[in-house]
Formats: sequence, C-alpha cells, structure tokens
Amino acid sequence: MKKPAILISFLFLTLVSCGQNETRSYSEYSNFFLDYIDNFYQIEEEHYFIDLYQVECSHCENVKTNLFNYLDKLNSGEKTLKIYLFDLNSGDGGVPNRNKFKVKSANYDRNVLIREMEQTKPSSLNETYYFGTPSLYEIKDGRFENLYLGENEINGFLNSL
Repeated sequence: MKKPAILISFLFLTLVSCGQNETRSYSEYSNFFLDYIDNFYQIEEEHYFIDLYQVECSHCENVKTNLFNYLDKLNSGEKTLKIYLFDLNSGDGGVPNRNKFKVKSANYDRNVLIREMEQTKPSSLNETYYFGTPSLYEIKDGRFENLYLGENEINGFLNSL
C-alpha cells in the first residue's frame, strides 16, 4: 500500500516542478545586452562571454534560470566575469545575423569545427562558426577561447562558476 502512495506523490511533485517556468525575462537584464552582433569581439574587456539566444527557443528557456541567477550575482558584485546577451533575432534579424558567421560545409562535423576555432582563435565573426541556440561563446583578449553549446553544456558550465 505504501509503494503506490509514494509513487503517486513522486509523480505529482515531478509534474508540479515541470510546470514551473522561469518568471524572469531577458528584458530585465538589458544592461547586459550586446547592442549589435558586429560588436561580438569588440568589447573592451579582457575576458567575457556572449550568450546567443532566441526568445522562442525551448532549449534557451531551459538555460534561463542558471543564466539569470549568474547575472543577478554579477549585478550584486558577487561575480565579476561578464556575460553579454544577444537575441539572434534582434537588430537585422535571425538570418542576417547568422550570415555574419563563417559558412559551414554541407556535411560538417561540429566537433571538428569547434576544435578548429580553439586552435585558430578567431577574432571576427566571419572566422567564427555558429551552430544554434543557446550558445555561450567565451572571448579572451579579443579572440575566441571556448564554446559551450546547448542547454546541458551551458547549465553545467554556469553551475561551475
């Protein structure tokens, strides 16, 4: 008798927790917005991150809580390494913004291209590959340093900061 009651309680709690979405929005963090995609490598800081997102992206939605928690710590002075936000559909829009990145071949291997960027350390968008959202690009000394791609990698990284 106890097992079904425990199972039902567990299922209820799981469903309730899945139904809770992040209530904060990107607009609340406008002081962290990257104003224009062309400024990707132009920020006058030694070390920073750029989070590429789309408002209507379910995977981006799954990163928001950890991202916003980090930005809150940045606002309070608890953290100092900045993360800038850029909605890929802002400004000129999604396709024009995507077209500023380096073109990938039709049958590309994402890991090979990421390793290429890690080795060549691009300093411009036309040398940098874009793979989708959410993406967290690490920039150091005006050059590509690292890429965290997708909700699992980004959440894991943000939790480690």
